[in-house]
Amino acid sequence: MERKMEENAARDVETGSEAGGEDALVGNVNKLMVSPPGSTGVPRKGHLVFDACFESGNLGRVDYISEFEFDLFIRPDTCNPRFRVWFNFTVENVRETQRVIFNIVNFSKTKSLYRDGMSPVVKSTSRPKCDSSLSLAASQLPRPDQQLAARDSHSSSHFITGPTEFKGLSETKQRSLLTPLTPAHGRVAQPGRQRLPAKNVYYYRCPDHRRNYVMSFAFCFDREDDVYQFAYCYPYTYSRLQHYLASLERRNLPYLQREQLG
Repeated sequence: MERKMEENAARDVETGSEAGGEDALVGNVNKLMVSPPGSTGVPRKGHLVFDACFESGNLGRVDYISEFEFDLFIRPDTCNPRFRVWFNFTVENVRETQRVIFNIVNFSKTKSLYRDGMSPVVKSTSRPKCDSSLSLAASQLPRPDQQLAARDSHSSSHFITGPTEFKGLSETKQRSLLTPLTPAHGRVAQPGRQRLPAKNVYYYRCPDHRRNYVMSFAFCFDREDDVYQFAYCYPYTYSRLQHYLASLERRNLPYLQREQLG
């Protein structure tokens, strides 16, 4: 019996399905401002506001790690709490040239296309069509040693801390974070959405988060008044599907019949 319990516990850790903690997330963040500890008074530019209360949105919690790093927790699938993959959220109240690292810390998949060059998509409100300038002013992220000095008090820090302190992130990836950020690129499957540069996206297993899989990406906001939207891939909402099916019905095609199942 004890051996069986140990095997089950090991399996749960492998799939990221251990009960409690972030698995208990019950709703999306709604215009959540994340400011440094001890901040009071009127929110300032650069105190990021996260939101996922819209169709296909998914973001259940945001933890402030430092002024440039945030841990993000996604909510599980509706019918299967063991699966946590999809994310879709917006960020606003940014500061021009503000550089950040977002860590999606509770992925449940052991294998991901993020390891093979896939990257999240981003769009902004001021650019409804593809714009090669989206994302990313050519500026550098702080050095790893500067980041460490700024967050010694945060025990959960795990990103770019050096190969001796975090073996899950290669030295090559750490060095790549010190190179200038380049514009998002790739073919555009939806107007205005672009993929982030693959070199700024990392997928690894993190011991600081119950050995869950973490996807981290670096980003530089370039317009203060924009609202930026990040997603796992190109969203395809229920409303969009219904609109498409309705358009097919209006064509009265002889080979099309629409029925309700169940």
